[in-house]
Amino acid sequence: MRDRILANLAEAASTKDPSVRKRLLTFTFIGGGFAGGEAVAETEDMVRDALRYYPDLHASDIRFVLVDGAPFIFPELTEDQRAYVLNQLRERGIEVKLETFLNSAENGVIKTSDGDEFESDLLVWNAGVKPAPVLSDAESSDLPVVTERGPMMGKLEALADLRVNGVDGPLDNVFAAGDCTAVPDLASGEGKFCPPNAQHAVRQAKRLADNIARSVQGRPLVDYYHRNLGVMATLGMYKGVGRLQVGDKELDIRGLPAWAMARAYHVYAMPTFGRKASVVAGWATNLISRRDIIGIPQTETPRAAFEYAANTGKKK
Repeated sequence: MRDRILANLAEAASTKDPSVRKRLLTFTFIGGGFAGGEAVAETEDMVRDALRYYPDLHASDIRFVLVDGAPFIFPELTEDQRAYVLNQLRERGIEVKLETFLNSAENGVIKTSDGDEFESDLLVWNAGVKPAPVLSDAESSDLPVVTERGPMMGKLEALADLRVNGVDGPLDNVFAAGDCTAVPDLASGEGKFCPPNAQHAVRQAKRLADNIARSVQGRPLVDYYHRNLGVMATLGMYKGVGRLQVGDKELDIRGLPAWAMARAYHVYAMPTFGRKASVVAGWATNLISRRDIIGIPQTETPRAAFEYAANTGKKK
């Protein structure tokens, strides 16, 4: 996505067609959860920083649109934090359409439920995922899935020990974990399920493997339990928002402290010391030399851009 957007900036700066430029510089994001909110905020921050290399482009040429069907974004945050993020995005020129749905996106034309229609060269989908269809296909699987409408619909029903919960009780030899499974979130309270993210998936995998070994050995199974330390989101360089769990209390943090804590957790979660050092070194370099706006494909195949320009010229 980063490379696509940077390529669009370069192409828009070289075209004289206003309609083509407008399409190239219009970026649409669907879904205002943590994934969508972070994506649009970080991308807008990157584009604004990259504009210094394109004197023919102005910030007013760029259009970012965030569409969400809910009446708010970042549902994991408190009401005050949501309002803070919404104001942050809108102050930066990002159009946030709440209680709005994507009706169609055919041939690069975006149509939303509020009647808006515009061309966009990039559509980023962050409005959630559906479980693998093989689970709901009666010919492929007879495993029990959640049938009630909601975020868990279509997922495998699981117990806290990660065994699949059958109609007549748990299936002792069938275990499940990850995005396609509705796993009870014991740390959040009765009736809640673990969200489909990596923090839970990697921990569930370890518990699942251990419980399979316990099952084979005839030992009692252990329930999956993970208590989050909080949630963090970055909104661009030195900007962030989050909620930190300290004992029984929750602390709202925003701005530079939230950004720094999110970066610190990113380093903590990175495997191997060498990879951690590489990431920190890259960040330190960016502090001195600002962002690197060269796309990865351009570094590996620098001639491709010249060939593309030459072929475009011939077609015209």
